[in-house]
Amino acid sequence: MPSVGVEFPNWRPDGTGLARLMNHLSPDEVAHLLSSVSGLAARMGCSFSEALRHLITLAESGDPKSLAVPRDRRDFARRLLRVHQQRNVILGADSFRDPAWDMLLDLYAQDSGHTGTMISALCIASGVPQTTALRYIYRLAQLGLVQIADHPTDQRRTMVSLSDDARPRIERLLDMMQGGG
Repeated sequence: MPSVGVEFPNWRPDGTGLARLMNHLSPDEVAHLLSSVSGLAARMGCSFSEALRHLITLAESGDPKSLAVPRDRRDFARRLLRVHQQRNVILGADSFRDPAWDMLLDLYAQDSGHTGTMISALCIASGVPQTTALRYIYRLAQLGLVQIADHPTDQRRTMVSLSDDARPRIERLLDMMQGGG
């Protein structure tokens, strides 16, 4: 097990529990797992160990919905974005753009947590001119749906992320679109 000052719940020196699981994962899977748990910890406002303990509790609960639904929502959000992009191509018109919603879906689908997405990438993903996209981004920030912050290491870049308040609201809408509410 890595010794980076992280307490791994259920870890035992005899190789059982979480340590045994970690030995069966590829380095990429371990990196993805650590990144995901770090993102969860940031969203929950707790330590890495607490977030990991939360995930283990969910996994041990035996309720597949508790773990599967967020992934399904992100996949659904990605599909919606693809349909929106193809809608304009198939119908031959740009009059069906919904840049604010597309940007919210893009941020949700990426699930980059509090690190966010570069504002320039979000402008491109919106499918509208940069000035128009920026107006929408700043309006979304005024509504409390996104947060705008400087990049942590490169002050030339600006990051945009979903606000903590926006995530459950978007999930509610996605559930409604999927017929779940």
